[in-house]
Amino acid sequence: MSRKDQSHADTQEQPKLTAAQLLAALGYLVDVTPGGCYYHAWRVALVSQRVAAAIAPEVQRDIFYAGLLHDAGAVGASKHITRYILMRDQIEDVHVRTHTQRGAALLNWLPGMSAAAQFVATHHEWWDGRGYPDGRVGTMTPLGGFILGIATTADTVGCFRSVSNLRSSLSSIATMTGHVWPREVWTALVRSMEDAEFYKTLADPSLLPAAISQKLKELPVPEELDNDEGAERTLHLFAALVDLKDPSTAGHSLRTARRAKALAEYMGYSEADAHTAYRAGLVHDCGRLGIDTHILNKAGRLSEKEMNDVRRHAQMTIETLSCLPDAPGMAALGRIAVA
Repeated sequence: MSRKDQSHADTQEQPKLTAAQLLAALGYLVDVTPGGCYYHAWRVALVSQRVAAAIAPEVQRDIFYAGLLHDAGAVGASKHITRYILMRDQIEDVHVRTHTQRGAALLNWLPGMSAAAQFVATHHEWWDGRGYPDGRVGTMTPLGGFILGIATTADTVGCFRSVSNLRSSLSSIATMTGHVWPREVWTALVRSMEDAEFYKTLADPSLLPAAISQKLKELPVPEELDNDEGAERTLHLFAALVDLKDPSTAGHSLRTARRAKALAEYMGYSEADAHTAYRAGLVHDCGRLGIDTHILNKAGRLSEKEMNDVRRHAQMTIETLSCLPDAPGMAALGRIAVA
């Protein structure tokens, strides 16, 4: 088969990507580790949507996608966001203290995501004004910000990781009602526990991919994002997060994407195939998010364990892009990216 014929054949199997699936993969990526995934973003997205459906149904789509990326701006912190339990610890780490603003900026770059971005920007504001980054009081914070805040707090203390511990873990944050979030948000969260099957799903990582996929179908992204250009913009967020994780290699993913496309064109591949090479370049290093920041910043020789974690980054890229059961296009792109 000639190169021209081979190129035509390859073009028929271009990975099909959607912005919605890529946003879910980004949420997974923020939580990926060499040993698996925290699934924090996915649980927060599902719980936030459930609470919003009860008290603010008009924002449940925006709150769901905000949940998927609510901690994207914390990439680059010295440890995973869920390890910063106390407000004092969060404020002392600049990556965490400013993560709501960075996360909102990332979402604002996507068409139709301004409402979701506002929820991300305010999800650490408190009802009594002692939150961050702006110290907003009461209704100065949108209800979606409080919904996102209660879901991320509850998951951080372990409420959604075990059905048997759900109520006892939830009681540990009950006194925050009226200080961190308004009572109506707390009441909606407690009432949501009447659906025992939902919380069993949250506690079982093997059930979460199907639950996320179903929610993506029920709550499609805004029309202006639900197209090929929207998917393209979302792919650039993968590269942006790699830059946040390791600023010393800033621009590497984008440069790789451009050179991969130029090389494919030089070799005579079709325009579609060259563009696939570009997209693969954008995501090829995204598994680096699963490597501890201290390893990436270490000046001296890495230990054998640290080297093994670094070597795992390609596998973490594949795992991230294969995180949904019904997204073969993403999985195919992942295989191309690390080939």
